[in-house]
Amino acid sequence: MKQIQLVGTTLEEHYAIIFDHFDKKFEEFKNSKQAKQLPTYLTRKETAAYLRVNLSTLHNWHHKGILIPKSIGNRVLYDLKAIQERIVELKK
Repeated sequence: MKQIQLVGTTLEEHYAIIFDHFDKKFEEFKNSKQAKQLPTYLTRKETAAYLRVNLSTLHNWHHKGILIPKSIGNRVLYDLKAIQERIVELKK
């Protein structure tokens, strides 16, 4: 481990150097692939409201294979990106 002795600088100057380095690293992280967007999941009610359909229609679409939800525990969730992609497919 390197040791650095800083003589003749104030505490504020030390903080400025540290915070500048932190800001640069944070910007690099935001622009990297590691900071990619996480998937957004919607509940059944949110999905029905988003698509402006009834819950029974959503249920029927699930059984017909039009929209496939993900089950996490006892919750049923729909991936927003998958919904949008499916809408584009159906419009073709």
